[in-house]
Amino acid sequence: MPNVLDLRNQSPTLEETSHHDEHRERTQGELVSWIGVDASSREKTTEWYVVLAIFVVAFVFIGVIFSNFLLSLLAIMSGAALTLVGSRKPFEVHATITAEGIIVEDTLHRYEDLKSFWIFYEPPYVKELSLTSKRAFATHVRIPLGDINPALIHETLIPFLKEVREEESFADIVARRIGL
Repeated sequence: MPNVLDLRNQSPTLEETSHHDEHRERTQGELVSWIGVDASSREKTTEWYVVLAIFVVAFVFIGVIFSNFLLSLLAIMSGAALTLVGSRKPFEVHATITAEGIIVEDTLHRYEDLKSFWIFYEPPYVKELSLTSKRAFATHVRIPLGDINPALIHETLIPFLKEVREEESFADIVARRIGL
């Protein structure tokens, strides 16, 4: 017997309520929804921090030897920034493709504000949806794909956005290699 919601029943069960909520969300234009873990915030090992400290101390030492205190200051500030970025905990990113745009967490990126998309898919290293914005600042939005099939994302976005091939930037490649 299929799940039937008895409208005369004033207190539906939790299962009936969640089924009803799922149906309500789909009728509001939800096409695909997924949860991905932000890969840029992987947990760092002690060795990672030791290597960072060695590089910072080395650059500070070089700056002192050559009386280049700006280099020493830059090395200390860079080391502090990398330590802060490196200590971020992995977090989940909720994404939904709708008829109006792509929702990432609570932010709607409307299709009319986007130029194109590209899917970076080289498991297990890179599994991301990249959106190119028409705005002058923050032109790229990267959304982790998690375990969702990238072909499903592609099929869903093609009617709304152009697919334009992108290459990973040098900064993205370096950041991934050093574990940022």
